[in-house]
This record gives sequence, C-alpha cells and structure tokens, in this order.
Amino acid sequence: MTDILKELFDSPFYSRCDPPEELRALYQRESELWEKLVPELSPEALDSLNAAQADIARADNLQ
Repeated sequence: MTDILKELFDSPFYSRCDPPEELRALYQRESELWEKLVPELSPEALDSLNAAQADIARADNLQ
C-alpha cells in the first residue's frame, strides 16, 4: 500500500517555511552546544549521533 504522505514528504515538492524567531533561537543554542561537543567526540560517534537525529527528525516530520 502506498503512503501518499511519505511519498510527498520524500518528493522534491516538499518545502519548508522559515522557522519562527523562537525556533531560530533554539537552533542557535543547539549550534553553540554542537561547537562545544564536536571536539570531544570521535568521528564515529558524531556520525552515529547525526544519523539518529536525522531518523528522528524524519519520523517526527512524517507524523
């Protein structure tokens, strides 16, 4: 069975709107934390963490 929402989300037709100011501030805070963490983590750990976050974001967006 085809999941039309999944197909639309994965398609080139999906676009995002600019985030509100509150969300931009949270992204900035996250970025600052990443800058502190990156030197402390191995490349493998960073790859695993990024992959897990991408999977979570994708599943969350589909919901």
